Amino acid sequence: RYAVLGTGVRGCGLWGEQIRARYPDRVEFVALCDSNPKRVEVARRRIGVDCPIFTNFDEMCDRAKPEALMITTVDSTPADYIVRALRRGIRVITEKPMVVDEQQCRAVLDAER
Repeated sequence: RYAVLGTGVRGCGLWGEQIRARYPDRVEFVALCDSNPKRVEVARRRIGVDCPIFTNFDEMCDRAKPEALMITTVDSTPADYIVRALRRGIRVITEKPMVVDEQQCRAVLDAER
């Protein structure tokens, strides 16, 4: 039960198309989410999945109930989403930079605990 938050080039190509192609028997796409409604719509077609799409993170989590979340948002935002997802019990995968300052680092570590 896998979701992708941030459906730009990295979210679609590396963490969308590649995951779908390499692990079709182990990964079920349950949601794609992006603040840009047109981009997330294009991403669903590009990745080749038929899952719900969202522009609101909390709505996506509430409705799709992902077990794992790949975060590929702009560099300043992953920490907030990591903390929010961990607090919901969702396993998080992210790329660099995961955090941009000490405060974000502490928040992520606290949420992980």
